[in-house]
Amino acid sequence: MIGPGMFILFQKSGYLRNGSFFYQFRGGIALVMLRKRCIAVFTVSARFTSFIGFFKYAETYGLNSHQAAAFVVARRALGFAEKLPREFLELLSPKEGRQRSKASWGKLFGKFKAAKAKLSRYYSTSAFTSSTWLEYIFAGGG
Repeated sequence: MIGPGMFILFQKSGYLRNGSFFYQFRGGIALVMLRKRCIAVFTVSARFTSFIGFFKYAETYGLNSHQAAAFVVARRALGFAEKLPREFLELLSPKEGRQRSKASWGKLFGKFKAAKAKLSRYYSTSAFTSSTWLEYIFAGGG
């Protein structure tokens, strides 16, 4: 049961679903009801959560990609910023790796997406870990 002092996380999403008006309306009602019961509600951006979780936390803590994404959402709600790790910055070219921002995550995501598209034509990529992907991307495969 949810009581006073508890909190719930909502993810902002830029994607429209079928019947998006209903989902927005239902979400708005839920927010009003939770706030009336003095339950803190944090709304955080869902941008790159799966990607950041997979590369930063999945292998380290033994989480699957969904659990790692939830971990990133919870950290964002607590106010932590997900900076690009130093080893990723060293692998990126100096021009791309200077900024430690969401733009850097976007550039790494672009490289990952291109490498995955290229490799998935020939192999099943579901068993690849984050370190395997990094080796492939920065060894010239992506």
